[in-house]
Amino acid sequence: MPYQIPESLHTNVRSSEQLSSDRRSANAPVIGHNRLLSAVAATVDFAVSSLFITDITSVRYLTGFTGTAASLAISATGEPVAFLCTDGRYVEQAGAELAASGIRSCEVVTGDPLAAGGLLTRLGGPVGVDGARTPYALVARLADLGLAPVDIGDVLIQLRAVKEPEEVEQIAAASRIAQAAMDAALQETTAATTELELAGLFELHLRRLGASGSSFPTIVAAGQRSSLPHAAPTTSPIGGTSPLLIDFGALASGYHSDCSRTLLLEDSPAELVRLESIVREAQEAGAAAIKPGAPVHEVEEAARRILRKHDVEHLLPHGVGHGVGLEIHEEPFTSRRTPQLFAEGMTVTVEPGVYLPGGFGIRIEDLFVVTATGAEPLTNFGEPFRRLSL
Repeated sequence: MPYQIPESLHTNVRSSEQLSSDRRSANAPVIGHNRLLSAVAATVDFAVSSLFITDITSVRYLTGFTGTAASLAISATGEPVAFLCTDGRYVEQAGAELAASGIRSCEVVTGDPLAAGGLLTRLGGPVGVDGARTPYALVARLADLGLAPVDIGDVLIQLRAVKEPEEVEQIAAASRIAQAAMDAALQETTAATTELELAGLFELHLRRLGASGSSFPTIVAAGQRSSLPHAAPTTSPIGGTSPLLIDFGALASGYHSDCSRTLLLEDSPAELVRLESIVREAQEAGAAAIKPGAPVHEVEEAARRILRKHDVEHLLPHGVGHGVGLEIHEEPFTSRRTPQLFAEGMTVTVEPGVYLPGGFGIRIEDLFVVTATGAEPLTNFGEPFRRLSL
């Protein structure tokens, strides 16, 4: 019988004709154009004449281009004019995707954008670059050309941190696919299923449900191996051991999801059940700290306060949360060093855990979007700590 996609995953889609970037329909969206305007506005204090973006994820965010090789040059004075620099493999694709995203003035070019008399020379300097994501050799070359590169810092990363409604829905859709895929995989799981097989079943169902793949290498760690926070699956059967730690996500339409669960057998030891309830309490405290205007690092503090109260904070070796979007780890991060405040539209995980080396580990992770009044979960995979029957 052919695989049936659950009704809850069906969405209304509309196919669009393939348009070159200068043949944009009157009804085309303007998301891309608005994002170019936002990028230029966000860098006005740097007094640059142009921007040169080499981070492929930021290029996708600004233009809708989904290829694997491109950079983007943008005039930073007046109405933004952009040049998507790619190679011959992507010219047709780039034109269609730029049109679909509503870019009003963007030329697709091939060749070296820094060649003598090239487009960056025409746009002029100073040129703004993302210093943390631009190769040093490229920055040096810009300087040699007299374009006076200026580090615009994490301006684009911060723009991406606040998701538009369409982005939130894409992340929610990826979460729904991941949850349905893991449910299907667990229904086929027995005590003889290996960690690798369970991860593979999940990833097979992801693609059957329309995802392009997993958000990250799927974590499946049974029994003692659950004490490794980022354990790679092995050929060991999951057996009748407890707990079973799974960390999984879907990549769909370019957006990621992220969820962790620790599944217990019905007869799990009392100490395991006790620590499970502590982690759950910590996760709930962290999620309650999410609200517009609140310090992002309070998520970390709130979750750790609970662990500290129960004298197990020292068993948490990683951060409590991070943003999710076009990248699986992006702003905001809940580190104590983070000065950011939450803004409506941000997405963030809350994932406290405790790990006893050589014993076992427990982690629960959900993904939330910041709303006008607090936070709404984008993940909803069964009960927070379901019991596993094998």
